[in-house]
Amino acid sequence: MYAVTSRATPTPVAQPAPTPVPTPSAAIVQASPSPPPPATKKLGAAGLKITLHENPADPLGLNAYFITDIKDKKYQTYVRDPGADTFRLVAENAEFGDPTISPDGKWIAVNPFQKFGASNYDNMVFIERATGQKFSIDTLKQPLRGLSGVWSPDSKRFLLTFYNVEPKEKVRYPAGFVAIDVAARKATVVMTDDQRDGYGNYDWSPDGAYVVGAYEKKDKPRFGLRLRDLNGNVVRTLAWVGLMPGPGLFSPSGRFFYTYCPDIKDGICVWNLASGNRTATVPSPNDESAVHDWWNEHHLVRYDPGKKTRKFVVIDLHGKVQRTLIEIPKSDADVTQFKFGRK
Repeated sequence: MYAVTSRATPTPVAQPAPTPVPTPSAAIVQASPSPPPPATKKLGAAGLKITLHENPADPLGLNAYFITDIKDKKYQTYVRDPGADTFRLVAENAEFGDPTISPDGKWIAVNPFQKFGASNYDNMVFIERATGQKFSIDTLKQPLRGLSGVWSPDSKRFLLTFYNVEPKEKVRYPAGFVAIDVAARKATVVMTDDQRDGYGNYDWSPDGAYVVGAYEKKDKPRFGLRLRDLNGNVVRTLAWVGLMPGPGLFSPSGRFFYTYCPDIKDGICVWNLASGNRTATVPSPNDESAVHDWWNEHHLVRYDPGKKTRKFVVIDLHGKVQRTLIEIPKSDADVTQFKFGRK
């Protein structure tokens, strides 16, 4: 049984005021020669036929996943048991959704896939891992809908990117973001002007003070990056960096971030946040490979497709595979979304 909080009140659209910045020069650094430690154990995962290759010293690991199997009518959300090698079912069928575990490990945020069944408001569900108690927070009134969410670095707030799902455009631009204070059970809706030129989902800045999002331009390079304060005002623009793949773009220290390169066929570009300089260009083996997260300051986690088996691997900043993290049969990969988290 859920405790439902009061509904959020939107704030007005913020007007952008980008600060001019100089075009940075490249500052290329060498990738770290130190590979990740080898795997010491193989694990399975509930509901799937995957193989995890792990080491207790790993800084990152699979901590949640959700299965959307329309053919077999299987809709399940799993999270890792705290400090364990097992995964448990936390939601299925009508309550199933996209799970995200907070950095401190205390909370599970679930963005339900079934929307607007009981009311014309979207909502987020939060589960306390220690007790299993859950509550729901109303966020957005239909036709606005929250699609992608990410925790703040201090685990106190949850950031939700939302879209207007009523129009029939082929490409939808973000309409704004919701900042949810979990302790206060309060959602603040911020409308932005990103429906004009924004692109993709938001992420937190490393200090949790700003919201970061991509935007599309008419000149080259096609995409840049903007930082907004929590009222939606633009406070910094990096016009040269390319398109951000999604949340998780900042390195563990917060010093670096990655994007698709300005010329996307070059692969992934790594940038210094303070200076805006490019520090590495990481080639991609093919168009279907995708970087998902940072492993540490010198390595990334990449999804590599195969004909029969898909893999998540650790790569260095030259794009060289250093270790396999997960092996996934194609049948599981086609219906499952995987979420990583820091240990």
